[in-house]
Amino acid sequence: MSEEYLDKRSIKRIEKWISKVKKRGYSTNNSDASLARRKLKLYYPFIDAGKNRIVYDISDDKVLKIAISVKGIEDNNQEAKIYKSVSSTLKRRLAKVYESGHGWVIMEKLDKKVPETKSYEKKVIKLHKKFKKKHIDPGDIVKERKRLKAKWKNVRLKKGKILVIDYGNFKID
Repeated sequence: MSEEYLDKRSIKRIEKWISKVKKRGYSTNNSDASLARRKLKLYYPFIDAGKNRIVYDISDDKVLKIAISVKGIEDNNQEAKIYKSVSSTLKRRLAKVYESGHGWVIMEKLDKKVPETKSYEKKVIKLHKKFKKKHIDPGDIVKERKRLKAKWKNVRLKKGKILVIDYGNFKID
């Protein structure tokens, strides 16, 4: 793990936490995020927790995602793999991965929410189709029920473009 973005104390705590996740095979439940925060004791501001990962604000333009379950480890690995392997055209639509390791990933911080309008929903669906066309199943940017619906929590705006901030569930065909 690089000291370019994190201090030594935080690195040790993250490594220790991830080893516990692997040993215990934490499943996904709400208490895992609270437990992780208590065990990690990181001084970075906490942003949010999902089912499998917690997110910290480590600088003006970067976030740290840490796994709280085995699935979270897989999601972080997948984000790093996807970012490295996609074309530059698709890469421009993903939050940048700066660095990753076992159970964690440092990514571009994107704060500007996408307005929940029909116009932007069409753009999210178009982005979904763009990934599909390149043989990537973009798991978490739309709900596929009777009709496609945007998953707003996983997309953000940057310079007027929609970018995906959570692509741990993407799959390459």
